[in-house]
Amino acid sequence: MTTDPCADDMRVLALTLISSFSRAQDAVDGAARGYFEHRVEPMMSWLDDRGATKRIRDDHRPELLELLKKAGSCDADLDLYGATYRKVKAVRDNIGHSARIELLDHDRMRLQTSFFSSSTLPETRPVNYGRVAINNRIRDAEWLLAQAMYVSASLAAKLFQGGQEIVVIKPTADPRDWTGELMRPV
Repeated sequence: MTTDPCADDMRVLALTLISSFSRAQDAVDGAARGYFEHRVEPMMSWLDDRGATKRIRDDHRPELLELLKKAGSCDADLDLYGATYRKVKAVRDNIGHSARIELLDHDRMRLQTSFFSSSTLPETRPVNYGRVAINNRIRDAEWLLAQAMYVSASLAAKLFQGGQEIVVIKPTADPRDWTGELMRPV
């Protein structure tokens, strides 16, 4: 364990990105599950019992959210959702599947995807990420979550949090313009 708090902070950022992306994935899965539970509950229970809905493929989630948006007559602007999803997923995959994370300094890390080399496989080059890039992808992942929550909310009659009725705030079309607000009391 390092004694450098900034180095530990870079590791925490890497883990935060993995966590944020996972929450965005789960939100899309949950929106789909909720949609089908309320419309075809016996079938959904049967599918869930057999594991059919436990894991939706990553490359299908943006399209699934678009279909749920249409099903709920939702006004979410998902034009950048797929591209943003793929951008966050690429960084998340680099972090999550790296064999080694090397801290270059307080604000940069290098990810090595493999320790092995072979005459038949191409050599993998390390990938470097800075603090700003990781923070940007975390923010993008939170925007993905906000979009999925907004679409999911359009499928429900009313939403409550701890007995208080809430509304989910419509996220901006571009993650760079998003304020970070997810919901507010009615």
